[in-house]
Amino acid sequence: MWIIRQLSPEVREQQLLCRVPVYGSLSFLNREGNPTNKGVNTGDVWSFRSYIEGATKSAAIWRISGLTAETLVPVDDPAAKGEKTPGLLFETRFEAFRSHKGVIGTGLLAQVQFVNEEKKLRVPIKAFPVTEYHGDLLGVPRKISYFDNEAKLPRTFDLLDDLAPDGNLRIDVQCLNSGQYLGMARPDLFVRTPDRSFATGYFKAATGIWLMMVLLAMLGVTVSCSVKGPIAALFTFSILIVGHWLRELMAKLVDGTLSGGGPIEAIYRMVTRKNQMVELDEAWWVPVVKGVDGVARECLWLAQQVIPNFDYYNMSAYVANGFDVNFSAAMLPSILITAGFVLPCLVIGYYSLSLRELETK
Repeated sequence: MWIIRQLSPEVREQQLLCRVPVYGSLSFLNREGNPTNKGVNTGDVWSFRSYIEGATKSAAIWRISGLTAETLVPVDDPAAKGEKTPGLLFETRFEAFRSHKGVIGTGLLAQVQFVNEEKKLRVPIKAFPVTEYHGDLLGVPRKISYFDNEAKLPRTFDLLDDLAPDGNLRIDVQCLNSGQYLGMARPDLFVRTPDRSFATGYFKAATGIWLMMVLLAMLGVTVSCSVKGPIAALFTFSILIVGHWLRELMAKLVDGTLSGGGPIEAIYRMVTRKNQMVELDEAWWVPVVKGVDGVARECLWLAQQVIPNFDYYNMSAYVANGFDVNFSAAMLPSILITAGFVLPCLVIGYYSLSLRELETK
């Protein structure tokens, strides 16, 4: 109520919303048009995005499934004289990389084509300049009309019936500027289905916080049935730290991808002043050390399975970025983790109280 009271109706309509995206898989074509796993590396340290080269056969290919008539939203149709017609609303967040200055004040041009491989149809839409750092909205009406240069006549296709009859749509994206590059990752293009209210996502995120509080309270109360209050508080706080902030470090230790080996090997390197990149001597005791570290790694793997992953409960990032909280990716795991601890905590807490000396007297 405080958030809504502070904002004007225009701002509420534009920012207080929950977008419901439909993502797809992403693959690439190189400059010769051959399939490849990644695009061009332009030297960016952050390898989240791959780049396609402009004015070549290089392309990014999205395959989006699950498209039905329910995913259509009102979009602008040039043929409808300003009226909105049902269509698909795409949101893109491409990143531009310029190898030369180009035209000042003009964004790189991106060409989008819808492809039906079985019918060998390639239906393009009008190329659009990429808006960096803000993204673009592409409203594509269900009836797409364009001029076929090969047949020299106008053609019209249905976006769902002709291009995605089984609900699977292929989208090819190319850069039209020679010597320039467009970067994209899997979430940089998605279909926006009808938006949901801001309150829906807000209360989902609040439910995630509540579920985490319930889980921590259950763990704290269960442990306090056996030990003193300060020890139970320390245990609960440690579970929160490990399950939320040290999850990635624990995964690297379990997988063995972290340099320096296990605890025994790390102690040996500290005593002998050998850094993590130096190979150990080929001595008889080296396999023994690695074997002991392997046992410690298995124990750590067991702890990783028992300690809950609190990252699922943090759903505020969805709402802060204007997205609805995904049920299968966030809500369902949070509910299952909390429910999975209810029965064991009740059983352990009950028998802990029953076996305590004070309670048995």
